[in-house]
Amino acid sequence: STWDRLLIVCSSFLKFEMNMSFNSGAVMSGQVHENDVAEMVIVCSPSLPKMMGSLHPAGALYEKPVNLRFAEAQHEAFCELLQQHGVQVLDVKKVLMDTKDSVRQRVALEDMAAAALTYRFDEETTARADDAARQFISNDYKVEVLKAVSTDQLVDIVLTRPTITLADSHRDTGYTARYEFDPLTNIVFTRDQQITTKKGIVMARPRSMQRHHEVNIMKFVFRKLELPVIGQIPEGAYLEGGDFFPSGDDLCFVGIGLRSDMNAVLYMMEHDMLGTRRVAVVDDRFEQSQDRMHLDCVFNII
Repeated sequence: STWDRLLIVCSSFLKFEMNMSFNSGAVMSGQVHENDVAEMVIVCSPSLPKMMGSLHPAGALYEKPVNLRFAEAQHEAFCELLQQHGVQVLDVKKVLMDTKDSVRQRVALEDMAAAALTYRFDEETTARADDAARQFISNDYKVEVLKAVSTDQLVDIVLTRPTITLADSHRDTGYTARYEFDPLTNIVFTRDQQITTKKGIVMARPRSMQRHHEVNIMKFVFRKLELPVIGQIPEGAYLEGGDFFPSGDDLCFVGIGLRSDMNAVLYMMEHDMLGTRRVAVVDDRFEQSQDRMHLDCVFNII
């Protein structure tokens, strides 16, 4: 039964971070053990969303302030080291931007950007706007704008989620704009939006509201790379990739506590997404400190 396969462990922890890696094939991708040799690693280089997050580290779920140039240099060195060991390194932004050989992929990126971009009037302008004025916050106007911009602009829109609020200016073009953003400040941590099990890729469900949109972007990337997704954690359950360690055919570890919960573990077991005979649940029953946000903040398998 499901419960017969569970091992419950209580523990306390240290801090460690790493990127999601997985073996890929023509049809399936999967990972049997944490120490499997990686063939492909998907990363997301620090850029504009990271800069926005650095303006208030606590609000972006960061431990401390971030020097973006230093982070970029470290990330570049990390990718170069992987490549020296024969690993294929793919960057989320470059995968999204690669539309030159496919009109369909360009349209799909425009659609994703349209979902991330919001136009609206302020309260006073809304009250007196006629049909001609409302054209400037219409989907048609948005489509016209997005068709004209470059692919890197579309990716910036997807990653920063702008909201444009228009107010009457009574001169020039007739409007002035206020810009707000909801940037994906944590998408650089590409281990967390999914787990890669022996069975394949399972899309996660982050508990922190700042991270909800990351999952759809990574799912889009996997679809574009033709890497099949075998399932997704549903509403009412929470899972982040940093809480999962595969440890061979027999056993995998899943941490529950601050970010992931037992509902996600049971869902994956009931739907045979893990592929192991046993599942060790590492249950943090202490004060659930941010220092122990994930199981990969606790230990590494060597």
